[in-house]
Amino acid sequence: MNSNKRSIFLIIISTFLTRVIFYISGITKGMDKIIPSDTIHTYLPIARNIFSVGKYSSSVSPPYIPDAFVPPLYPILLGICRNIHLLIILQIGISLLFAFFIYKFGKEIFNEKTGFYASLIFSISPGFIYYSLLPLPDFIYAFFLFLALYYLWRKKFLITGITIGLGILLKPIGFLPLLLFSIFILWKRYWKGILKFFIPITILLSPWYVRNKITFHHLSYSALPAYSLLYTDVAILKAYINNVPFTTRENDPALDSISINIEKEIPYTANNMEMTSKWRSYALMEILSHPYAYIKISTKGAIFTALGTNVKYLLSFIPHYNPVRTGVTTALLKGNIKETLVRLRKNGIPLVFIFLEIIGIVLLWILSIYGLLNFNDKGIGIMILLLSLLTILIPGPVGNGRFRLPIESLLYLFGIAGWLNKFKK
Repeated sequence: MNSNKRSIFLIIISTFLTRVIFYISGITKGMDKIIPSDTIHTYLPIARNIFSVGKYSSSVSPPYIPDAFVPPLYPILLGICRNIHLLIILQIGISLLFAFFIYKFGKEIFNEKTGFYASLIFSISPGFIYYSLLPLPDFIYAFFLFLALYYLWRKKFLITGITIGLGILLKPIGFLPLLLFSIFILWKRYWKGILKFFIPITILLSPWYVRNKITFHHLSYSALPAYSLLYTDVAILKAYINNVPFTTRENDPALDSISINIEKEIPYTANNMEMTSKWRSYALMEILSHPYAYIKISTKGAIFTALGTNVKYLLSFIPHYNPVRTGVTTALLKGNIKETLVRLRKNGIPLVFIFLEIIGIVLLWILSIYGLLNFNDKGIGIMILLLSLLTILIPGPVGNGRFRLPIESLLYLFGIAGWLNKFKK
């Protein structure tokens, strides 16, 4: 077996085993204790209704009120699989492809050693293991984004457009790479490429937009308030201004009460899309009225997104281990370092893994920025750097390591490149 095949074999085996071990552990514990509320209350009902009553609705009983809070691709995948476990097995399979493409991309733009180490880190990454085993669209979206970057670098604009379009149908944040990729292609003057890029995107998104126009009389992508500037963000902002205790959890009681009060100020008229439009205007007005306060809490949120750990969540798959909320995030948001350290101690044994993951993430950020700045294709390097920075800024105050997932594989790739370039000469 030559070096190339041996590397691929080790990567695939490592990726497969880490996921299967935690998946079996999760089944032993009971997957119902791990499945997130987003899946239970949104994705699963929509998937059932699509294939049982032909309605895109999260209602659990008639009348099935039309829904547009989440884009359609993930509920369709869940409906096709008919079973959460089959969907997770599909995502484990995608993990193997993901690891292979990280290796392939690293080998082609740098060398085999870079591709191998980057994909090896991916195979044991707590975040990627955890979200590949959850019925949420985050992991598959991260895979499509990586593919889009790979094929953009190879100037395969048609495939790039397909993967970007599929990404948008999974998560609203897919519009960010669409914008950056479009600017990049125009800047490079790939005139034929821009047409190949937009044709598949238009074909993929048109049915969803037409459906929303017919159903809600609005040519809009989503009625999700968090997407439409900025449901939880403004609630957190109001809590901060009024000195109300809060966390970044969307189901925090303080946030819920503030959100209810805000909604009273916006009349609920015809449908979700109109509600979203009114909310967007109100949210922007509130943010512009308190720009410094919003920048302050958004900066804290960006730090949580950039450095937030996922290992504690991954440990939730282990039987007899039940993560507890220790209030670390709350203490950090208040700027109380002493209280933060006291609360961190309550994590017990996972505290060691949390610190190790944070140290690893910090090193990866430093090395990946160095690797990107020294990348021979300056255009791609700058675009990936902008994509990474904007990805951690967009969640605003609602910072979480989950939101870093779309660009985390790029940190591995360019971080290893930076390491080898800086220290292995």
